[in-house]
Amino acid sequence: VESDAEITAFFRKHFPDALALIGERRVCAEYAANPKGSLMYVKCAPYTYKSRAVILGDAAHAMVPFYGQGMNCGFEDIEALDRIMVRTLHESGQANDCTANLTDDQLHQALDEYSVTRAVDTSAIVDLALENYVEMRAKVVDYAYLARKHLEGLLHRLFPQRIIPLYTMVSFTSIPYAKVVRQWNRQTAWLHQTIRAVSVAAIIGIGAISVRALGPRLPPLRELARMVTSKI
Repeated sequence: VESDAEITAFFRKHFPDALALIGERRVCAEYAANPKGSLMYVKCAPYTYKSRAVILGDAAHAMVPFYGQGMNCGFEDIEALDRIMVRTLHESGQANDCTANLTDDQLHQALDEYSVTRAVDTSAIVDLALENYVEMRAKVVDYAYLARKHLEGLLHRLFPQRIIPLYTMVSFTSIPYAKVVRQWNRQTAWLHQTIRAVSVAAIIGIGAISVRALGPRLPPLRELARMVTSKI
């Protein structure tokens, strides 16, 4: 979409209300003056250089915006780094929390630990943000996905400590991102197994009723069960 005619045709097809409100000339001018930007993410390691420098926030782990976690992740960087530095200070025998008292060797140790441990979580949220784009783009119109979301929401209300939706874990808890991924994978496996078992039981039950009602016109119950389970 480059020429004014192509821009107008595109908006007339997909955004006719915007075209009517803004006007064709303004739409064409704004579209041409604001080209589509590129989305990017950053994964790097290490985050530190000896005891001299450390990178935080987007400098260390820029991510696409589809989870809205970029700034929050940067704040968590600071919290995680401070927690490691204070613990290192306490382990040296000092009772205060003034991290300015860390020696060069202690600071080097703290920064190295931060770089190794924090990268696990930041890598996880970078991947989650990418996956959430796919979810918003395509899955929200998929009936199987929507059914799973409703079932998961129901289970979360019944068992709030055991079943937590992915979006809730990422956006409304302080669970580390890497742990979120592990818990989500466990929930997904458990949910799929449960759905499979319930589906098989329901189909076998229907098959049993059908056999009793229709007799020899249906295949044997054992064969029906084999056919069903082979397709699930």
